[in-house]
Amino acid sequence: MLSGYKLDPADTVHALRLLRSLFHGFAVLEAAGGFQMDTDVDESFEWLIAFVDRGLTS
Repeated sequence: MLSGYKLDPADTVHALRLLRSLFHGFAVLEAAGGFQMDTDVDESFEWLIAFVDRGLTS
C-alpha cells in the first residue's frame, strides 16, 4: 500500500505505525460511540484518508 508513495525506506515503519494508529483509534472511537456530533462519520473518515494521503505525498 505504501509503495505508491516515495518514502525513504527508513520511514516505512513510521508510516505503517501512523496508519495503524489512525485506523485503530478511529475504529475504537466509533465502536464506543465516541463520535457524538452531527457530522457524518463516513465523511470524517474520508477526510482523514485524504489528509493522510496529502501528508504522505508531500
